[in-house]
Amino acid sequence: MISRRMAAMMCLLGLVGWNLPASARKPSRPDPQTAIKLMDRGIRLYHEGQYEQAIAELSRALQGDLEPNRQVGALQYLAFAQAAIGEFADAEKTFERLLHLKPDFQLPTTTSPKIADVFAAVRERVKPPPAAEPASIEHQVPDHGSVGRTLEIEATVNRLPAGGKLRLRYRYDSASKFSTQVMTRGPEGKFTGRVPAPFSPTGGKVQYFIEAIDDTGVVVSAMGEEKDPLAVDFLPNRGGVPPPIREEKSSSTWWIWALVGGVLAGAGLAVGLSISGGSSDGGRAIVTIRAR
Repeated sequence: MISRRMAAMMCLLGLVGWNLPASARKPSRPDPQTAIKLMDRGIRLYHEGQYEQAIAELSRALQGDLEPNRQVGALQYLAFAQAAIGEFADAEKTFERLLHLKPDFQLPTTTSPKIADVFAAVRERVKPPPAAEPASIEHQVPDHGSVGRTLEIEATVNRLPAGGKLRLRYRYDSASKFSTQVMTRGPEGKFTGRVPAPFSPTGGKVQYFIEAIDDTGVVVSAMGEEKDPLAVDFLPNRGGVPPPIREEKSSSTWWIWALVGGVLAGAGLAVGLSISGGSSDGGRAIVTIRAR
């Protein structure tokens, strides 16, 4: 059990702590709404020229849960107030915090030269990172497709974000909506999409465009678009007709007639054969048969 003396000491310490001035107590962290009110009050005090009070309010606001954009505003006016009373070292530290939070921050054009000089010195030390080059798609539109054959669409992409994909959107000329297909990634970073051939035997046109998307589905680059798509014609197959087979007739048929004469002679007929010498028709012999 706690002795009376111990209980009395605890009560005394509690009373002492309760009677401490507000500046000696550890402040609690402001909730989001309180932090916003502190920030607004600090900015108003700055514009009224009450720089020290503005510093106190803005510093307190930054201890709360402010959204990033509000943090930037609070840091901006805190640095302004610090520079206004000559606390340039503190102003530089505040500007550094601001630039780490928003690297592309720019001062308003109405900023006083004294504050602008402080910011310029910090900007020289804390340079913004170079802007990343956007993704770009490389693709050669096929000359044409063939009816009955799948059309392969190939493309490569530079600087595709991690987890990104290439997406093929296509439709036939008679369709109102585009179909969607995730292109397959092959070796050397080449992506391939496959468009089925149209059903019409006479061919047709296929419209399409290619989109590069990040891992959240946001389009970061495109070649063609829904309002201005790329296009490929599907041509009907025109196979060659085989040439007709040529029939060659032999011109050396004189021996047939000689055989006929022999058959007739064997049958007891008096046949006189006279074969004209030479050939008057490209080697063809003329045989004359006279019955006697």
